[in-house]
Amino acid sequence: MTCSFYAPERSRTSANPAPETGALSTELQAPEKRYFKTALNIIYHNPLFSNQKINILISGFTSRAVSAKISYMDERINKFLSGAGFCSRREADRLVAEGRVTVGGEIAVPGTKVKDKDKVLVDGREVACAAERRVFALYKPAGYISSLSDSQGEGISCFIHEKTRLYPVGRLDKDSEGLMLLTNDGALMNEILKASGGHEKEYLVSVDKRVTARFLKAMERGVPVTNGATGQKITTAPCRTEQTGEYEFKITLTQGLNRQIRRMCGCFGYKVVKLRRIRIMNITLEGLSPGQMRELLGAELERLRGMTGHGQNSEN
Repeated sequence: MTCSFYAPERSRTSANPAPETGALSTELQAPEKRYFKTALNIIYHNPLFSNQKINILISGFTSRAVSAKISYMDERINKFLSGAGFCSRREADRLVAEGRVTVGGEIAVPGTKVKDKDKVLVDGREVACAAERRVFALYKPAGYISSLSDSQGEGISCFIHEKTRLYPVGRLDKDSEGLMLLTNDGALMNEILKASGGHEKEYLVSVDKRVTARFLKAMERGVPVTNGATGQKITTAPCRTEQTGEYEFKITLTQGLNRQIRRMCGCFGYKVVKLRRIRIMNITLEGLSPGQMRELLGAELERLRGMTGHGQNSEN
């Protein structure tokens, strides 16, 4: 969250000196030192804080300098794995429940906290926080699953040639092709996948029968389908459609149910012949051929982060 502080500067005299921060410098190293100095600078120029209050704060900072450095790592295991770009929080919960995660040599349980010196392992392999957050767009060809690893060689890892360990943001059916996002930024991944975010995904669909206005209107209103995860009957959220050919149309969803478009079409007797995802939020397939990937940079990446609340100018 970006905050703006306004307060008239107070004058410092020999009788009203600036507080001493020397002890702070000896106990903290960059970047922690910079964070504390920035905070103290804001407080120093705010007349709401007396010298006595400022010195109490500094005393607290210096006496707890070591614990402060530890506390920023004191987080739940699912948040740690997500923040490291290893997987989503939901997937992390599943890994923990299956006993595949250890923290500091102990098998993790839901709610386990990761501290500064703890070594986190998943299936015996260490997980470290990612230093540089990167995002890529991949054109997944049909016939490949969204998993990074697959014993039959059908995973998308064969298209990834980056040394950075990347993870798919969501899924795309094996029979479908098109845009997928890959990242090591767990927080961004969670925001894109969050159902309440209402983030758009656009698809180009070819079917086996002529597309009619009545069919598209029915699709837009919502279709009763069975939730594969719970077995319950639900009605899909309203969506947008556009006819692009006699047997082809575009559909824009804000949901991500398993095989949703195929199941929606099936309710009206249509069979999907070809399905291609062409857009996720502001990211498109432009410039990509099947099997190719490109890194998102500059304004394109900043806009994506801004739409999820992770941009430089975001208030979240």
